Amino acid sequence: MNISEEHEYNTLRNEILNEMQMQTNLRIAMVTVSIAVLSFAFENESSTLFMLNFIVIIMFRLLIHSKQFGILKLSAYIIVRFERNCRNLKWESVSLSHSLIEKSKISFYKIRNWGYYFASMLGIITIILYVYDLKLKDDLCWFNIIMVCAGIIVILFLDFAFDNKRIRERYIKEFEKML
Repeated sequence: MNISEEHEYNTLRNEILNEMQMQTNLRIAMVTVSIAVLSFAFENESSTLFMLNFIVIIMFRLLIHSKQFGILKLSAYIIVRFERNCRNLKWESVSLSHSLIEKSKISFYKIRNWGYYFASMLGIITIILYVYDLKLKDDLCWFNIIMVCAGIIVILFLDFAFDNKRIRERYIKEFEKML
């Protein structure tokens, strides 16, 4: 590997690390904004504002997934462009084949994905608060229940529907055709 390829490789790895940090920042922002929206809804005693929290969570989850897809694409490019041809470069290949840590062994995997669980919990807390507020006002109807259920289903879908390994393998196949 020549110097320009080594520079490209290091730049791509640093980009992945930056994107991972951005995901963490987005998760923290999601929690902060969600709590602010819930506080505002309590302060104004508005059931409708509780529903705004679903929109906040969904928008942040979409941004986080967008960053994740970028990471997976960069990872696939690194594997195809550099790691398949060089024996001592295996940063992404090892990550792909072993997922760094077996999911069942250590809680690092769970900590790394805390945003998924926290988004789901924020959605469930929002449901409970929304229904409780509507029940206090005697304004609970089927439409409200359906809207709440739809919100949590969307959040759960966004949190658990994407298989990163499968997506990265698809990107690898695409890059193998191009390169």
